[in-house]
Amino acid sequence: MNLLGWTLLSLMATVEGIGYHTESTLVWDESTMGDLPDGPEGPQPLGELGMGSSIIVGMVGDERGDDGDGQDAAYFIVPEGYYLTNWYINKWELADGSDGNIGWFHITENVTLLGPQVTLVDQYLGGIIFNSSQIGDVLPLLSNATELPLDELFAVIGTGDLTGLPPLGTGFDIPLGPGPYTFVLYSVASDAGDEFLYSMNNTKFYELEIVLEPAT
Repeated sequence: MNLLGWTLLSLMATVEGIGYHTESTLVWDESTMGDLPDGPEGPQPLGELGMGSSIIVGMVGDERGDDGDGQDAAYFIVPEGYYLTNWYINKWELADGSDGNIGWFHITENVTLLGPQVTLVDQYLGGIIFNSSQIGDVLPLLSNATELPLDELFAVIGTGDLTGLPPLGTGFDIPLGPGPYTFVLYSVASDAGDEFLYSMNNTKFYELEIVLEPAT
């Protein structure tokens, strides 16, 4: 096998070994590029994503020793001629590598940042409660979201077991087409009671992978 063949095999093995599913580009890393917005003032613009995997690495919690960082939010654009086919949560863990508190993750269409207030779930494309054992491609779960009646929603939340919540939102068809999308990732307290609460008592590290493929 010639040098080019060995080089291609080596690159393929490297990509497979680190868990990425296609050609990958790091579009944001909080450790070197700064903190993503923590509040509802406005999501961080990430610009147009390219073909393949776009990687976002960050953390939510109290690692910085300030007032806490309970959420991260950003928006990006799927350009014309491409579709969003997969959205992986590759990592969600405590600083010591153990399972963390649960998280809340949702996406909306357009450049819109919505808080987790339950009265607004009909404006999500999809939102899910998850933990470390439920990571992977979350796009199918988000696409099957339902607009749960508020009385049923409060009944589930009132049990204190937020993992019992179904995917919430309007739902959508896969793949997602061209346009702007916003995501919000929350660290959620396990004893949220009647409302979603940020969890600042430990630090969760995460990695998101958004996959775009050309339209056919």
